[in-house]
Amino acid sequence: MVTKSKAKPAVVIISSIAAVLIIAFALFVIRATMHRHASDQADAFLVKHDYPKAINAFKEALRLEPDDPDMQYILAITYLRNGQKSDALAIFQQLASKDDRVGKIAKADVKRLQQGTMLRKQN
Repeated sequence: MVTKSKAKPAVVIISSIAAVLIIAFALFVIRATMHRHASDQADAFLVKHDYPKAINAFKEALRLEPDDPDMQYILAITYLRNGQKSDALAIFQQLASKDDRVGKIAKADVKRLQQGTMLRKQN
């Protein structure tokens, strides 16, 4: 009888851990799906040149995945196309501080933006 009473708590603990892992995985999948949806919406608004809506969709995608440098970079370009130079410059400068692929591109963009040779508002 002693063995059976010890086995029950172990089963409960293992079942609880399994349930937590399943819930964590489900939340991960939901979050990834929401991020993809926001990103797809932003892309669709960009195609239509609806920059304010694209900016909102990119912000939503970044709320879900804040450390996505590619998404941050595209948001900066979208700000620039919408005539929001200071917002674009702030993101470019933040990205330029990193020593990765996007950081190197952003460094060049900061320089071009400051020289006035970067993209201008498009209609």
